[in-house]
Amino acid sequence: MNKKVFLSSAILVFSVAITIFLFIGTKYQIPSEVSISSFIILSILTFCSLLISGLSTKFILNLFNVNLSKLEWIGLPFISSLFNYIFPLRSGGVIKALYLKDRHFFPITDFFSILIFTNFFAIIVNILIFSFLNIIQFYNSTENISNLKTV
Repeated sequence: MNKKVFLSSAILVFSVAITIFLFIGTKYQIPSEVSISSFIILSILTFCSLLISGLSTKFILNLFNVNLSKLEWIGLPFISSLFNYIFPLRSGGVIKALYLKDRHFFPITDFFSILIFTNFFAIIVNILIFSFLNIIQFYNSTENISNLKTV
């Protein structure tokens, strides 16, 4: 990546972060009930989630012969999540699609079909996980009820 583009992007992100902190951040305060350790753990989990999102984007785009550099597959989820926080209607996906179209000539229709598939797949996985957890919870609650009847 060109140094001028990288420097201007870093300045833009830093400026947006300062603007958010000064104007929006003053309206919202971190609750005093949140401990520092919980905040650190949540920050680490968010960072890991974004890295996993970047890896999945890299692997899926490799199927379409689009090779992302390390900086791109790490940076795309961070930039898209930043735009999702700032602008409404999941605009980070649009930014990611426009970047891939401009930089790697990846068609927007293919990107949105991948996006729909991955979101659908995530919904199915979440349904399966929560169904399994519900079955376990139901089994534990019926076991506790049967233990109460015998007492």
